[in-house]
Order: sequence, then structure tokens, then C-alpha cells
Amino acid sequence: MNILNLFSKRNNNNSKIIINQTNYQNDSYYAEYAHKGTEFEKKVVTFEERKKTAIPTKSGLYPAEVLLLYYVSLNTYPNPKNGYPGFWWFEYGIRYVEQYLSILEEDNFIKYDLYKSQLSKYTIPQLKKILLSQQLPTTGKKDDLILRIKDNLTEDDLKKLALPLKYILTEKGQKELSENAYVPYMHQTSTKTIENNPFGKDFTVWSINKELAKTGLDWQILVKDYEDQQHNK
Repeated sequence: MNILNLFSKRNNNNSKIIINQTNYQNDSYYAEYAHKGTEFEKKVVTFEERKKTAIPTKSGLYPAEVLLLYYVSLNTYPNPKNGYPGFWWFEYGIRYVEQYLSILEEDNFIKYDLYKSQLSKYTIPQLKKILLSQQLPTTGKKDDLILRIKDNLTEDDLKKLALPLKYILTEKGQKELSENAYVPYMHQTSTKTIENNPFGKDFTVWSINKELAKTGLDWQILVKDYEDQQHNK
């Protein structure tokens, strides 16, 4: 496995961040332009560039970081099954997702779940491997294997096995995501436009981000107003 160590964190404390390259495409995939050579050609705006114009939340997070909270809430990060989607680079300017997950962890928006809470997400072969490592029986259905592990191994025992873990939101992270729910909505809605929309007003996470800061309105009011206008055309 090709592992790359990065040392860039918000507090610059030189903590080591492990980047698992198997979660990403080859370097050539992360081009400076999306749809190069077509009418949809667009320069990728890096996250650091975005921060110069986007408006942070009260807690200091930018839309891309709020969206990371949403994906953490799905219990799929880090190391999602098929790697990190390309939209992190092409839409949000994030090359190495783990780098920003580590920052969110450091700032107490997310934390690793308990091992015992994750057991139901492991495969039967993985569960049997845990049991075999402790010379315990491997007979029974998946629920039986999980119960046997919980009854015979402590959290520290499981930690020593270096099992894969997923992040979950802290209370702080849950609050942050709830207060900025427009971000996952705008990421997923089919009514969003491209930036610098040639056919009318922009309707993107970035335009809503600025409108919220300017107007102070509830995000649902802004979104409904735009979508109603589109439906009435």
C-alpha cells in the first residue's frame, strides 16, 4: 500500500496525517480544470482559495467542511468502500479528504466510534478473525459472533487488534450540521446550477452561503424562493 504522510493541519503542530492513497484516483485524475476542452470547462477552485470568498459558520467551518460532517453522519468515513468521490476535488477543491477529517477531529466536531458499536458493520469473516485471535469459537450466525465478542473482549482488547473504525459526529458536530443543513441540501438538489450561470442567477452552495450571510434569512426561505421562481418560469 502506498502511504503518503502529510503535515498540514490548522494549528500547524506537525502531527502526522496518514493519507491512504488507495482511497484516491491517480494524480492525473485531479486536474486543474474540469471538463477540459469542452463548453463546460471550469477551473477547479481549491479549498484554500474558497476560504478567501466563502463565509464561515459561527464555529469557523466552510461549506466543504460542513459537507464532510454530513458524510461522517452516514458512518462511511474514513476509507469509504469505493474511495472518496471525485466531487471533493472538482466541486470543493479538496484533494486529500483525510487531511480535513483530521482537522475536524482535532476541533472536536467528529470522533472515532467505539469498536463495539462498529461490530455490526464488519463482515462474518472479519468477526471470525477477531474470535480466532482470542481462541474463541466461531460458530453461529452473525449476531452470535458479535455477542460473543462483546461478552469476551473489552474495548481495549479490540483496540489492540487495530480494527478499522469509522468516525461519528460529536454533539458539537451534530449541532453544526443541523444549523447548516443547507450545505448537504444544495450538494444534492437537482435544481442547483453551475457557478457563473449563463442562464440566470446562480443557485449553488456558494451563492446560498453568501446570501445567508448578507440577508440573515433562514436558508429554507432562500431556497424555496429560488425554486418557486424556477417553477413559475
